[in-house]
Amino acid sequence: MNNKVIAIATEAHQLYKRLPFLVRRIILAYAFAFVWFFGIFLHARHFGSLAEPFLIGGAIGAVWASGAYKLFLLVLRIVL
Repeated sequence: MNNKVIAIATEAHQLYKRLPFLVRRIILAYAFAFVWFFGIFLHARHFGSLAEPFLIGGAIGAVWASGAYKLFLLVLRIVL
C-alpha cells in the first residue's frame, strides 16, 4: 500500500514537471488563491485563529506564484 501511494505521488510530480513553466505558475497561483479563499470561509464562520494561517499562507503564496513580488521589490528599491 505504501509503495502504491509513493508511486502515484511520483507519477503526479513527473507529470507536473513536464508542464510548461507558465502553466505550473498558474496552477500554483490558483492553488494558493484557493487556500486564501478557504481562510476567508473559515474567518466568515468565526474560526479566526484557525483561519489566520490559511489567509497569510494563501496570500503570500499567491503573490509569490504570480510573480507580483517582483513589482514590490521594484517599488521598494525606488522608495528606499
